[in-house]
Amino acid sequence: ISASASSFAFMCLDWTLTGKPKFIGFLTGAGVGIVAIAASCGFIEPWAALPIGLFCGTVVYFLIKIKEKYLQLDDTLDIAACHGGGGLVGTVCLGVCVCLR
Repeated sequence: ISASASSFAFMCLDWTLTGKPKFIGFLTGAGVGIVAIAASCGFIEPWAALPIGLFCGTVVYFLIKIKEKYLQLDDTLDIAACHGGGGLVGTVCLGVCVCLR
């Protein structure tokens, strides 16, 4: 659920800001969603994966754009932004969406 939501967020942002959706952006969004949900998958309800994926996909999309514009790092598949940003945002979202059983 989180991977789908993050892919959707990536695709919509790409489409809105660049004028066309990109398949590599869609796949990057899926990876970000998986990274975001990995820390919290055992502690949240399934419905919480949707907002986590949407939020994380949006944040990481803009982290990638900031990295491209200001840092100019040679990171071909944006692995640093995806795993670093996705993991951080996903871990923070765990504190917001945790379900105590």
